[in-house]
This record gives sequence, structure tokens and C-alpha cells, in this order.
Amino acid sequence: MLYALGPLDFEVAPFNTHQFGRDHAADFAPKDLLGSRRGHEFVGDGEEIIKMAGKLFPHKLGGLDSLDMLGALRKSGAPQFLLRGDGVPLGWYLITHVSETATHLDGQGVGRMIDVEIELVKDDPPDPADYVASLFTLFG
Repeated sequence: MLYALGPLDFEVAPFNTHQFGRDHAADFAPKDLLGSRRGHEFVGDGEEIIKMAGKLFPHKLGGLDSLDMLGALRKSGAPQFLLRGDGVPLGWYLITHVSETATHLDGQGVGRMIDVEIELVKDDPPDPADYVASLFTLFG
């Protein structure tokens, strides 16, 4: 396993990620000061955004069902726990954007190669009951 996002596993095949990036930020409140440059007060962590990219080869390796699950997780609006393959927990993230680009379409319009880009933003842990309820909607 490369990563796990909630119930979705990213593996070498069929559903993979070959690129991972993380942006960190800090938030500051600007303060006007008389006779000097504007000051800034640190108010805490800012947005933390993760971007992942992968390629699917549905005709050779499958992966369309995992792509459907990713869409369902995004639609649920619930934060998902992100775990790196070496067991390091990265925290709770919302799926804010998923982009799919299919090329080399077959006769039914399914791409032989599908590029997938995912954008996640760090969030607080969900209420346990709400999280379990959102998982049941995925599988029920």
C-alpha cells in the first residue's frame, strides 16, 4: 500500500499514485502600527493542502471501481483519514477536487489510460457517529 484515504487504498496497481505534494502555510493577523511597517501576529497554522496524481490503466489493471469510490468519498463531504504506506498517520483531510483525464478511448468511451489528480485540505477529525454514517452511505 502506498497510501490509504479512508476506505480507499492507493497501491501500485490497479489504483495508484505516482506523485505526492504537500503545501503548508501559517496564518498571521496584520496590525497597523504608527510610524513603522505593519506588524503581524501569528495566529496559527494555515491551510495544509495535499496534491496526489496517478495513472489508471483500466483495460490492463482495472481501477475504475476505486475511481468511483473516490468520487463517492468526495460527494460525502466527510473528512477521510490519510495514512502513508509506512504506517505514518497524516491526519484528516477533505477531498476538495478530483480531476480525471482519459486518453486512448475504447469503443465504449472508456480511456485506456486515465490521469487522476486529487486535492485534499486538512480538516479536524469528524464526529465518530457522523463518520460511520457517511461510510454506510458508501456501501449501502
